Amino acid sequence: MNTANLTYEVQGVYVVQNVPDRIRVIVNLTRLIDQHFTQQRSPAFYANALSINEHMLNKYCRMVMDRTVYELVQEKLHREALKLLITTDWSVKRIAYELGCSDPCYFNRCFKKKTGITPKKFRQYGFRIY
Repeated sequence: MNTANLTYEVQGVYVVQNVPDRIRVIVNLTRLIDQHFTQQRSPAFYANALSINEHMLNKYCRMVMDRTVYELVQEKLHREALKLLITTDWSVKRIAYELGCSDPCYFNRCFKKKTGITPKKFRQYGFRIY
């Protein structure tokens, strides 16, 4: 396989040359997720932004990343939540709102489901238990 040449950026999407389509799509998807994950969680949004069928986008994601678009967005949200809990003194409620979650209780449930502990306990114990 040829190496990727990221040659230029057009409206937040990299133009990638000399790589298979699925790799080019994943590179651009990752960039879009980084930019829009707090506002846009729908795979349909990302498929539309990349001008690709949602089914095909998920197929490429499973082939390359072994995850769906939805899972990639959720992982990005979780990583950002961890980062904010560690690096800020913001309340859990504020972090939930910053990440685009309108219900802090839902944020707590999702966080606990993923990590096994609440955001408050994670902050108390830090990375020692994660």
